[in-house]
This record gives sequence, structure tokens and C-alpha cells, in this order.
Amino acid sequence: MARQYAHCSLLTHVGHVRADYEDAIAVSEVGRFPLVHWSGDLPLRQGWVLVADGMGGHAAGEVASRIVIELLRPVLASLTNGHNITRALHAVNDALFDTMQHH
Repeated sequence: MARQYAHCSLLTHVGHVRADYEDAIAVSEVGRFPLVHWSGDLPLRQGWVLVADGMGGHAAGEVASRIVIELLRPVLASLTNGHNITRALHAVNDALFDTMQHH
């Protein structure tokens, strides 16, 4: 029988300069968000990991990375081809731009 899971480990680090985490990580098998670390088995067919780099040093990098994950998590199942992925990323970019304009 073919292996159906991959063992994965994820870890983000605040780095040597910043005081706060700016990256955001989410995993399909974990309901809570954001994660700083995770280790476990991830289904090969429908498991997913999202990592958004907070771009330390840029204004509100932690907010931008969190928004990206929050917007992508609910639509991941529909991202089955390049066209859908491109549309989703454009929508996330537009949402980030709108948030920047209002804040």
C-alpha cells in the first residue's frame, strides 16, 4: 500500500533583529492559527501548509502575513489549477492593497 501521509515539521523564528514574529504559518490538520511550530503527519492528497513571510522591517508585516493566510485558508480546496491559484493570489493582493489604503 502506498504511503498516504508525509511527516512534516515546521518552525518559524523571530530572527536576530525583531522582537515579534512577523511570519504566519497554517496547516490543514490544525485548527488554531497562527502557528509558530508544528510537527505531525500531513495527508498527501489534501493536506496543505501555508507560509506567509512577514517581510521584517516593512510596516505591518505581521498584519499582511496574517491577512494572506486568513484569506487563503477557506479557499484552498478550490485551488486545483494554475488559473484558480492565480485568481486567488490576485484577490489576496487586492485585499492587502485595500487594507493598506484604509489604515
